[in-house]
Amino acid sequence: MVRIIVTSVADIQKEEAQKLGLKVLPIQIWIDQTSYLDGETIEPAQLLLAMQEGGHVINTRHVPPDELEKAFLEAVEAGEEVLFFSDSERYSSNMLAADVARSSVLEKYPTAEIQLLNSKNASAGYQLMARKLARLSSEGKSMKEILKAAKYYMEHIHHTFVISPDAGFNNAKGKLAHLLGAVGEQLDVKYAFAFNPEGEAEQLIPLSISGNRHVEEWLLESIKEKYGDLENQEVVFVHGINTKVDETLLEKVEKQLKPRIIHAGVAGCAVSANTGTDFLAGAYLDALDIFE
Repeated sequence: MVRIIVTSVADIQKEEAQKLGLKVLPIQIWIDQTSYLDGETIEPAQLLLAMQEGGHVINTRHVPPDELEKAFLEAVEAGEEVLFFSDSERYSSNMLAADVARSSVLEKYPTAEIQLLNSKNASAGYQLMARKLARLSSEGKSMKEILKAAKYYMEHIHHTFVISPDAGFNNAKGKLAHLLGAVGEQLDVKYAFAFNPEGEAEQLIPLSISGNRHVEEWLLESIKEKYGDLENQEVVFVHGINTKVDETLLEKVEKQLKPRIIHAGVAGCAVSANTGTDFLAGAYLDALDIFE
C-alpha cells in the first residue's frame, strides 16, 4: 500500500483526512517569537484573534524535519511505500525538508520506497488532488499508477481564489502583495489569482466588487466561463477564517455546474497566514478522472 502524506496547506479537515487515510503534517505558524503547529497547537480561531489584534508578526515555516522523518519511518516500518505530495515549493521549503528526511530514513532502510512530488498547488487545488490520490491508494493502486495519476491531475487542475485588500499575502507575494493590499483597501478592490503550471499564484484581474456574495457569484461565473459544467466532477471550495461559503452558492453550483461531489471547508492557519482572513477558493479538474 502507498501512504499519501501531505501538509496542512491542503486545508482538509482532520475527520476527512482520517476517513481518506491521508497523513497530514502541520506547517509551523509563528506569531512573534512563538512557534505553533497548524491544526495541532493553534486553530484558525486563535490565528484570527491575533490578526484582529494587530501588531503581531505572523509567519509560516516548513514542516519540522523531525515530523517528516517520523511520518516516513512510521509508514516504512509498517511495510508501506511513501508518497510525500507537497504543497507548491514556490512558497515553501517542504520539498527540501522532505528530501533531508528521506535521506535519513534511507540510511536505516535503504530499500524503502519514498517518493517526493511537488503538487505545484495549495489550498483547494492541493486538497482536491490529495483526496483523489488517497482514494487511489485505498483502491490498491501501485506507486507507478498513483504518480501517473498525480501528474495527470496537475495538468488538468484549475484553482482560482480571491483575496480581500487587507490580506497581506505575507509570504506568497512579498512587497507586491502589500502594495496590492494598500491600493485595494483605498479603492475597495479585491484580487483574483490562479495557480499557473509552475505552481505560482498568478494575478488575474482586480475585481471592483464588494461583499462575499459578489465574490461567490464572480467565482461561479468564472468556472462556468472556463468549463461550462462539471458533470461527474469533484469541486472543492475553501473559505477564509472570517468568511464562510454561503449555502446559496453551493446550491447554485449544484444546479448550474452539476458536479458529482462538492466539498467545502475553512482554510487552516498556514493558508490564512498568507491570504488573510477574507478568502475564497474553488478548484476542479477540466477532464474526467484518469481511471474513469
